[in-house]
Amino acid sequence: MSGGQDDPGPGRDDEVLRRRLAAGAATSPEHDRAVLEAAARATADIADRGDGAATPAGRGRRTGAPARWLLPLAAALVLAVTVPWLVQDPGPVEDAVRGAAAGVVPASGAVLSRPPEIIRGPQVPGAEGYRLVVRDSAARELWRSAPQATPEFGVTGDLRRALPAEGTVLWTLSAVTPTGSQEHGPYWFRLEP
Repeated sequence: MSGGQDDPGPGRDDEVLRRRLAAGAATSPEHDRAVLEAAARATADIADRGDGAATPAGRGRRTGAPARWLLPLAAALVLAVTVPWLVQDPGPVEDAVRGAAAGVVPASGAVLSRPPEIIRGPQVPGAEGYRLVVRDSAARELWRSAPQATPEFGVTGDLRRALPAEGTVLWTLSAVTPTGSQEHGPYWFRLEP
């Protein structure tokens, strides 16, 4: 595609990336796609040459000693760009993975046919107590627990009655520690009977 009508030319992607990073806008989906495509093209271009030597676009293979540093450089570029992308604010898929890894029950993003038996948040080292707050999809508080010693709450009594028959339920867990309170979540599940 080099030199083609849609190709902005060498260095153009780098210039756009630098401007977006400077503006703090480097986390849009379009940007992410562009960066990953550019990194894949660069890696494929290096791999296609076999010897790792740099050649200008459209000019045959360069002779001479191979530039073995290009592949590690391309890998470093991919990591430098994708790591900030991966740690940005999670969406529903990442939220579900994060919740499952932390032992959250039900997993964030779960679709349930009936209310869960328990709601469990992550265990926080040194926590003196935990408080659960449950909200509806409009973020209106439905139920708030009294502090308790564990991050696991049985869905019984008032809590069960407070849950909607169907719809999205948001919940957060506050862990009270000697240094203050740590908020975890919001996590969510959907009730679809």
